[in-house]
Amino acid sequence: MFPNVRGWQAWELASFRLLYGDSYRYEAVGRDAVLTERLPGTDIRTLLAQDRLTDAALRAAGQVFREAHALHSNYWELDWSHGDPHLGNVLYDSEQQRAFLIDFETRHEFALSANERHADDLLTFLLKLMGSDHTGRWQGWSQRFLEAYDNPVVMPYLRKRLTVPFGLERVLWHTRTNHLPVFELRTRLMLLKALTETLC
Repeated sequence: MFPNVRGWQAWELASFRLLYGDSYRYEAVGRDAVLTERLPGTDIRTLLAQDRLTDAALRAAGQVFREAHALHSNYWELDWSHGDPHLGNVLYDSEQQRAFLIDFETRHEFALSANERHADDLLTFLLKLMGSDHTGRWQGWSQRFLEAYDNPVVMPYLRKRLTVPFGLERVLWHTRTNHLPVFELRTRLMLLKALTETLC
């Protein structure tokens, strides 16, 4: 998280500019706020809760992650990553069949490599997806998402993370997976790891 509001404001505006250019309106408000045009679509979390989530939405999400991770920020001199792309921070617009990333209030440590940061973005999204679905559809959705992401260089970094951690990170994982029982979480991680092996 940002130690001061000005740092967040600068990152939020730089990220919005990098991802969307002049397609949507955005501006600083004073020294501690940002005003942006509302982007089209409904967040993935809401679509899942309303049983309206589709393969098309997951493919669009994978594609927008791939496109965003290919961007280089001259402002920060690094390949861009989101930091907290949970289901509520990914919108899907069915009319355009396009996804959008929003809310850049969390940033990765710059010391991490681009591949590590990109793998962490994927992990955050996938943990919430697997923990929010109780029908078994999360597997197919994860496959659609990762197939659309289509970056075999990042897959080994993601696969390395697919193990239940210890300590404070485990507490975070419980939140990210909606408190899935550890046995069920390990089972789903094994299935997800097998999926990543087929995508290399």
